[in-house]
Amino acid sequence: MEPDSDQFTVGIFEDNPIVSQGLTSYFENSFSYPLKVIFSSTDPIEFVEQYKSQQPDFLIIDVISDKVLGLEVFEIIFKFDEQAIVLAYSNVKSKRIIQTLISLGVVAYVPKTEPIDVFEDAFNAILKQRKTYLPEYLKDVSRKKEVPIALTKMEKKIVPFLIDGKSSKEIATAFFITVDAVSYHKKNLFNKFKVNNIASFVKEVIAQGYSGGIHY
Repeated sequence: MEPDSDQFTVGIFEDNPIVSQGLTSYFENSFSYPLKVIFSSTDPIEFVEQYKSQQPDFLIIDVISDKVLGLEVFEIIFKFDEQAIVLAYSNVKSKRIIQTLISLGVVAYVPKTEPIDVFEDAFNAILKQRKTYLPEYLKDVSRKKEVPIALTKMEKKIVPFLIDGKSSKEIATAFFITVDAVSYHKKNLFNKFKVNNIASFVKEVIAQGYSGGIHY
């Protein structure tokens, strides 16, 4: 397995740099999932530009900011990529606002009033169950049925090659990895899309919208 090949990347929008630093330290040192924060910003315009240029696997966005009047950041992100995997992290208590966030496409609402390890529950819901995460007191808020499949950086790179019918040896050569590493990633991809052969995989990938676009 190649170093960092199964590491997910994260971008953070948070107007308090101390909170961003705390999240970064937690994700990279104490979290059960391999997450790397590749950028964080206190400025909404900078954050959106960083997202467009670096395209992390997950975004964590604060709802309340001195530089943002409403939910513009969320709206811009989903306009750019409707399959973006976004977690809202906030002190907002309004169920109306939280419902709007979920309607826009947010896959988790994590209250800042909760212990930071609640992110474990949120990522378990997103990655293992493909369900929207909401704390128990928000159980009456309507949820999306299913969240997008989260792919690692290397998985995203390999998908188009598999669709094009490239062999494991050809893929290994293209990315300077071993054939065993390619087989490892293919196995993970088949598990995520719940298939057991390449024909079914290609069909599912195309049907679910993972065959092209900004992810690749």
